[in-house]
Amino acid sequence: MAIVVLLCACSSVGSTVRISPENIELDVPMDGSTKVEFTVYDFSGDLAIYLEDMGLMRVYPETVHITALTEGTPVVLTIYGEPS
Repeated sequence: MAIVVLLCACSSVGSTVRISPENIELDVPMDGSTKVEFTVYDFSGDLAIYLEDMGLMRVYPETVHITALTEGTPVVLTIYGEPS
């Protein structure tokens, strides 16, 4: 099952955030979990993390505070599959 992870800048007005990789596909087992890592560049503030249209999954953490300069800051998310 492919999922889309969206990272949304919630503070830091007027900043441009870059996230790498831009797209990622991964498999999350039901009643299991998978970790995924992104690198955030040129942003300082809070990132809110959402799973788009994935009612049977949840993500942790849901908000991450970032101080990412040009070299970037890694963000590790855990995606949990919910038992059906």
